[in-house]
Amino acid sequence: MNQYDLLIADYLSEKKSVSFEKIGTLSFSDNTIEAEPAIPKGTLQFSYDKKAITDPGLIEYIAQRTNKNKGLILSDLESYIELMRQFINIGKPYEMEAVGVFKLAKSNEYEFTPYDFAASAEDQKGARKQYTAGSSSLVTKNKSNRSALMLLAMLIVMAILVVIGWGTYKLFTTRSSSDDGKDTLVSAVPFSDTVATTNTGGLIKDTTSLIRNDTADYKFIFENTVSEIRAHKRTEQLNNLGNVSGFDSLLTDTGRIYQLYLKLRLHYADTARAKDSIQKYLQKPIKISEIK
Repeated sequence: MNQYDLLIADYLSEKKSVSFEKIGTLSFSDNTIEAEPAIPKGTLQFSYDKKAITDPGLIEYIAQRTNKNKGLILSDLESYIELMRQFINIGKPYEMEAVGVFKLAKSNEYEFTPYDFAASAEDQKGARKQYTAGSSSLVTKNKSNRSALMLLAMLIVMAILVVIGWGTYKLFTTRSSSDDGKDTLVSAVPFSDTVATTNTGGLIKDTTSLIRNDTADYKFIFENTVSEIRAHKRTEQLNNLGNVSGFDSLLTDTGRIYQLYLKLRLHYADTARAKDSIQKYLQKPIKISEIK
């Protein structure tokens, strides 16, 4: 049981609705909905929405209940919900204690099966009484749950890296054997981190070809944030999972931003495949930048 499960259940019971970033919204129906079968008033329903944001009221509520800084709660919730999405995306149902179970449907959308709030009200009430902000047993359970998710995520990343490494090895050996020991020259358009455009929106085509058959260090940029706390916490989390992660601090006209990235050493020809794999894993668009 995660430390936030019961707090989310309390918030949902009180406010009747809660939303999670890139997952959707849970809410109780106000009136009986005419359907087959009819949905009675008070039924907990889930609305899938990849554009949803985390309910700001939930952050305020948890901060008050735990007497913690809202910035820390925001960072913790972002990590909690991101791990929750990763768990669902690999096909494992995610159980939120006292609320219900999230899972991935065949349509690749998220779906939700609620618990019976009325039947389990007394059990939930007793469980909530046991919760305190400094409860050592709750912290132990939370660490165990986080450790299991982090281990699973690390295994996925390792599998991706093994596939990339094997592909690189096969590519190298195939090229070597096909040319009887001579290097094969591969022509490719060099990667640019930003695509140049004209004022009319037309793409400026790069006609330069570059022969690339060596390895180099690349940054796979997956996030920009204005929160230094977020940058430190997310990169530390990925490094703990065995990924080489870091961030750059950039000063812009609107203020300072932090650019988060994964660092990999690859053949140029393998960067596109690595980018696709990382995008599927993190569920975020990726930009590539070569480290000079």
